[in-house]
Amino acid sequence: MQRQTDAFRKNRSMYQVAEPLINFDHAIVRPKIAMLWPKLPG
Repeated sequence: MQRQTDAFRKNRSMYQVAEPLINFDHAIVRPKIAMLWPKLPG
C-alpha cells in the first residue's frame, strides 16, 4: 500500500495498492472470473 496525500484536503489521504499482481487481479481477473470457471451441473 502506498499513501498519497490529497492535493485539496490536507487531512485526507488516498491509499493505492503498490503490488502489480494484485492490480492485475482486480482489473482483469475478477471482472471475468465467472467466464474462467466452468459451470457445474446441478
